[in-house]
Amino acid sequence: MRRISLVKVALRSITLVTVALAACAVTCRALPDSVEYLPIKLQGGVFGNANIHSSNFSQLPGIPNCCANFDGGFGIGLGAEVGVEYKTKLKLVGKNVSLGAVLGYNSLGGAMTVMEEIGNIIGPDNVTDGIVEHRIDASYGVLGIMPYVIIPLQFVDKLDVRIGISLGVPVTKSYAQKQTLTSPSDERYTFADGTRLYNVSAGSIPNAASLFAAALVGIRYSIDVTPSISVVPEVQYQLALGNIVSNLNWGVNSIRAGATIQIALEKSAPPPPPPPPPPPPPPPPPPPVVAKVLKSSLRIVGATTKSYSTSSGIVVPIVTKVINERVFQVAPVMFFEPQSTQPLTTNDSLHMVQQNVITAVADYMKHNPTARLNVVGIAASDEDILIARQRATWVIQQLGVDVQRMGATTRKAEANSYAELDDENRAVRFEIDGNEQVMWATVRENYQATTDADISVMNVLTCEDAPCSTTYDVTANGNALSVEMIGEIANFSIPAKMFNNGVANVDVKVRAITTDANGRTVDVEAKAIVRASVKDSVTKSTQISSSGKENTNEFVLGYFDFDGTEFISTNPDAVGIIQNAMVMGKKIALLPSTDGFGTELYNRQLQSKRADAAIALLNANPTKVAIEFAADAPASNKTPMGRNQNRTVRARIQ
Repeated sequence: MRRISLVKVALRSITLVTVALAACAVTCRALPDSVEYLPIKLQGGVFGNANIHSSNFSQLPGIPNCCANFDGGFGIGLGAEVGVEYKTKLKLVGKNVSLGAVLGYNSLGGAMTVMEEIGNIIGPDNVTDGIVEHRIDASYGVLGIMPYVIIPLQFVDKLDVRIGISLGVPVTKSYAQKQTLTSPSDERYTFADGTRLYNVSAGSIPNAASLFAAALVGIRYSIDVTPSISVVPEVQYQLALGNIVSNLNWGVNSIRAGATIQIALEKSAPPPPPPPPPPPPPPPPPPPVVAKVLKSSLRIVGATTKSYSTSSGIVVPIVTKVINERVFQVAPVMFFEPQSTQPLTTNDSLHMVQQNVITAVADYMKHNPTARLNVVGIAASDEDILIARQRATWVIQQLGVDVQRMGATTRKAEANSYAELDDENRAVRFEIDGNEQVMWATVRENYQATTDADISVMNVLTCEDAPCSTTYDVTANGNALSVEMIGEIANFSIPAKMFNNGVANVDVKVRAITTDANGRTVDVEAKAIVRASVKDSVTKSTQISSSGKENTNEFVLGYFDFDGTEFISTNPDAVGIIQNAMVMGKKIALLPSTDGFGTELYNRQLQSKRADAAIALLNANPTKVAIEFAADAPASNKTPMGRNQNRTVRARIQ
């Protein structure tokens, strides 16, 4: 069905072109026909080919293939030809017979496919039967000469039969072969070599015949567009007289449809008579009265050295791009909606930074090529374990990390006394080289700062009746601007707000009126489009604490589980920074915190135990560090992200 559709599309397109050219012929037919023409016409045409391959072979010479016999195929191609046609004095049915010859190229390629049922398809758990598609795609193009004779028909004027032969040399003769396992469609089912492709090869067609020969018969109709130009739609059938491969049964016939443009050559006209002699030149005019010159021309340019002019206007570098990087320390965990692989969202922008941990993990893996990642999918007690696997799969797809460097495990959390803890168990946790560690998440904000644009006006003035004085009128987008003269140069500034942060262009118009000592004036005007460009890019990086404040001296040492007193994830970078600060004699304060569950007394005891765990992690002398117990948690306890941030110990360098 696809082959028939392609043929219909090609024939329909050619029919539309023919109808359009015929309409043109009707409107152009009334052109004068007083010129005499030679019996020789130059011609060129374009054809669409429907290629029909007939074959009976199982493999190309020396090319491995198994167990299927190719019995034909189909292809679509193009053809083009140029040549000459001569109208003889020989007549049939009262009309002249014509002879012609063209040099042309024909694309005769196509595809041959065979479906085969085979056994021994290897799957993940069994061996089964399957279906294999054997396919050969042939690219075959012939450059050759086609002599022919045009025989007129008796009853229809301008309807002729074309008979000829085609002799040519294949200039394109390549193939691409493969066997594709199409069923079972499961990608885990393969051939014995572990792939779904077999006997894949490509190259030049082996033992390709060095000569292509074919018989050609067709019918055509001539449409006179002008007395010297004709459009000739035609349909031809080309019958191959040999095989593509010398020792295989493989031929290609084609149905060709297209149109040829023929141009008749005019007979030489007699030379025209010589032109009459030119009239005598007029007498020279009297010498003009020379007046003193007063003229002026303006040029608008950027006032800074980095400004430049283009064909479209003046470019001034007045925009500074600022990239503001806010760096957060986040736990190696991501939370999800109930019964879903949709990440949990909140209106608290600080809590949503925790959900950006997936980007932080991907960046860590990129900069640590030897690290190995384990993704742990977790289902809450009221969810099916399958959702844990689906969450891990979703995260792995988002990471974009080589799967050879990753593993995945799943688990279902046990029921607990607080309903909020179920929300914290709808999660995915990240283990790098067997351990959870605190990630550094970066949030980037881009903005631009634009300054005023300084512009200068150069007035190239010729004033032979000095002294001369000049006044300037400057507008930008219709708004008047003040002008400052520095010597002979007029300067003005375009306010930054007109550029809309470097996006908009500003139309500038300058008018200069110059008056000489005799009272004569010259009034000139210049216009320019001024647009802003980037002169600099600045990156600002700021570390943000758990409370959302800028603090480069406060670090998260690690995170605890609910009611936990042992770190479940640590921050190796922060541990190293704090230990170096203690060696240098800096004072260190530990800030333990808890979530909102439990009494104030219980949480104070839990904070104390977590501070002890931090002292052990730092290998610090307890007398050398201060412990600050805060009444309020650094983050909100209303979301899993906030409660997770509150189960931590932060260290501050005093």
